[in-house]
Amino acid sequence: MTEDTKAKGLAALKAWRESGGATERLTPTERAARNPKSKTMAIKAMCYECSGAQTNEIKYCSSTKCPLYYLRPYQDKAKSNTDINEEGENDERTEGECKDE
Repeated sequence: MTEDTKAKGLAALKAWRESGGATERLTPTERAARNPKSKTMAIKAMCYECSGAQTNEIKYCSSTKCPLYYLRPYQDKAKSNTDINEEGENDERTEGECKDE
């Protein structure tokens, strides 16, 4: 690390501390609005809005007919693109509507 880089870092840290040291917390919807070209952020924002602004509800979404169901964030990665229903059969991926539409 050069002395110039270190000085810039220390100046930035000092400015951050003088401003109160607060960081800006954004919702997924606000993040998507700031970066409209990001597909991932758009999906997160849609799921966030559909779940009633409850990020912990996105993982347990039961709207299997939603086109974003298999793309939703915060899901278990070990789970495949098909779900096993109560009868032990695979439910195929189907297109439909989100629960708020």
